[in-house]
Amino acid sequence: MKKWIGILAIVLLALLGLKYYTLFTSKPPISKEDAPSTEQFVRHHLMKTDGRIATGLTSRKEEYLSETVGLWMEYVVLADDQESFDQQVDVLKKYFMTPDGLIAWELKGKKKATANAFIDDIRIMNALNDAEEKWSDSSYLTVAKKIENALVDYQINQNIFVDFVDVKTKEQGQQLTLSYLIPSAVDKMKARDKEAYEQTRSLLTNAPNNSLGFLPKTYDLSTHSYIFETEANMIDQLYMGYHRAQWEGDVSKLVEFVRQTYADEGKLFGRYDLNEGKPIVEFEAVSVYALAILLAIETKEDELAVALYKNMKAMQQTDSKKPYYGGYIDVASKSTHPFDNLLALIAERKGYDEGIF
Repeated sequence: MKKWIGILAIVLLALLGLKYYTLFTSKPPISKEDAPSTEQFVRHHLMKTDGRIATGLTSRKEEYLSETVGLWMEYVVLADDQESFDQQVDVLKKYFMTPDGLIAWELKGKKKATANAFIDDIRIMNALNDAEEKWSDSSYLTVAKKIENALVDYQINQNIFVDFVDVKTKEQGQQLTLSYLIPSAVDKMKARDKEAYEQTRSLLTNAPNNSLGFLPKTYDLSTHSYIFETEANMIDQLYMGYHRAQWEGDVSKLVEFVRQTYADEGKLFGRYDLNEGKPIVEFEAVSVYALAILLAIETKEDELAVALYKNMKAMQQTDSKKPYYGGYIDVASKSTHPFDNLLALIAERKGYDEGIF
């Protein structure tokens, strides 16, 4: 009897120790007062009073994208900011969502585009599901299910999810852009249409890659074939690699290309020759670094993630005494885009949560 009492005491002490270890080592949510400077830039310079986030500061300041809605929702869930999430749900329902659950990909003023974008719809659906899981608010699930129903009803062509649907006529696209596949979102629709799920998933996990690890950008339904671009756009390639890794697909060649290229050049460029792997542009891009960081984190390449993070942060306006502090922006031209800023925030937050940065 004493033996069992002793074992029980050891177990209880171990559980108590784990509780206090978690309490004192886990990182708390970031308060709005201490929010990253990039978040403050978005709020102060791109976000309107009603919560819509503009696509730019100059010619596109009255344009708004469903892409931005989804990325912002994804970020504020990670940052544990329910108030901001609720505001963006209101923006979604008021400005972007159609009565049948499809989401217009763009607003010009308040005029909706005539088509959706699959990646944006599933990212928003995914964020709503994550929010329901985190904050136990069933209203998020109601909206998520409405979007899911629309995708299953209208977005499937030949048992494959496609890029877009005309929100009025329901005419479907004939291609799937492989970077559009967000695994955790597509996984959630498996129960609704298992065949479409499995065929769509296999298009990315089984896609051929060349010797450098580059993947085809699209799958064409009319020819039943993959289509490679003539050059490797690193936003697409890194998105595909990140998502393929999340589905446990092989991305070792792509990761090696990123690692070796960074080792040789000390930077990543926006586009490369598809077969030779030589840069064909001279510009770097914040979103390329953010996606490369996400891929590195996903594949346990922590040192690479830290190195890439330093390059990304070097592109940020970090002088608090100058305009647009915290933003990823060309101050002289005021050229900026929420895509860069929000992807940078997501990558930074995930690195923060993993204890890498």
